[in-house]
Amino acid sequence: MSILKIPSYIVIAINFPSKEQAILEEELKTSKIAHFECSFKPIWSMPDTAPHLVFWYLDTKSSQSLLKEAIDNNPQTAFITLNTSFGTTEINNFFAWGIFDMVSENALKPMRLHTILTRWLHSRNQTDLNGIKKEKLETLEMEFYRKLHEKITSAISIEESFPEMLDMLLKFTEMDIAEGWIPTRNNNQLTKFTTSHVETKHTITFLRICNFKSTAYGQGLPGTAWKSGKIEIWDSVKHCKNFVRVYNAKRTRIQFAMAVPIFFKGAIEGVIVLLNSSTPNNLDYLNQFLTKFSRQFGNEFHRLKMAI
Repeated sequence: MSILKIPSYIVIAINFPSKEQAILEEELKTSKIAHFECSFKPIWSMPDTAPHLVFWYLDTKSSQSLLKEAIDNNPQTAFITLNTSFGTTEINNFFAWGIFDMVSENALKPMRLHTILTRWLHSRNQTDLNGIKKEKLETLEMEFYRKLHEKITSAISIEESFPEMLDMLLKFTEMDIAEGWIPTRNNNQLTKFTTSHVETKHTITFLRICNFKSTAYGQGLPGTAWKSGKIEIWDSVKHCKNFVRVYNAKRTRIQFAMAVPIFFKGAIEGVIVLLNSSTPNNLDYLNQFLTKFSRQFGNEFHRLKMAI
């Protein structure tokens, strides 16, 4: 699977009347600004993977409490409510809870939907790493590489340097889990060498239940990056047939994965896998940064591996 040129997003629509459902389905299906995977549900239930967008047709008082609970439990998701019967106080409550937008017209209009989707996509692209403006990213990168160089030059083996490097990379990219994979001596497999993670209930569970510790050329995410020789970005991993840990990802709400192959003189030296509960807002930047990182790290990575 190659890097996605058109972003793909998960959408859930709750309690939609058939007429409005057809309008939403058509707008998402024909959208040229992104690819949307939409599922319709009669009531809200916690999904295996956090959706990017939720369109919620509110028609009863009881659904309001469910809406607030859903927003609280899914801070990365944009909620759009559709209703015509609520007053100013209730509408103010919805926005106070954190909805992204609402539609209060008598009928759902394609143009209104298009405006909401465009504005949401624009909002995702407004922030870069840590919410810092682009002109400051170069300074952050320089500091990252300075510290990385200090760690690597003082290390005597990959056992010492690889975990520290993953910790730094995890913090810089703001991902949930980072894995370091290296090839066996006969270069016929990749084995998971070390792991770094943010301490959350889901990451701890994922690491506990995951038994995926080795893979072959072209198999799984690490093996696919090895074969393609370029960064692999797999969004909505539960739909990726070659993602070996689909069950683990669904259970622990891991949604996004990317793999960064590291080469030295054309030979594979290792693969770094990054996993996250949602698609990063700054995906284009991360792709550029990690491509540069992969090129710069190959020589040092090879030197440290020779000490094994």
